[in-house]
Amino acid sequence: MPLSSMEDKPMNKQQIVDLIRGSEGKIVSVTFVKKTDGTERTLVGRLGVKKGVKGVELDRKETDEKHDVITIYDIQKKQFRRINIPGIISIRAGGAEHEVSA
Repeated sequence: MPLSSMEDKPMNKQQIVDLIRGSEGKIVSVTFVKKTDGTERTLVGRLGVKKGVKGVELDRKETDEKHDVITIYDIQKKQFRRINIPGIISIRAGGAEHEVSA
């Protein structure tokens, strides 16, 4: 299935989540609304980082799905962050920007 870019039809949240999870460790940029204070933030990060993980499960997919979040390594802050899936606005991956449909 071809990916939707900003010029095409917006993607739904599940397509965006699949795009992030399918990034295979490549760098992605995700713009989202923070659940804690409602501010908009752009995170540049990647999945699949295992360095520095201690005392927590390495595969968070099941826990993330339960809480409707994605755990991603923020390469600018050098820390893991959780992105609230319903708050995702857009993603830039593979040189293309994709927006989320309402």
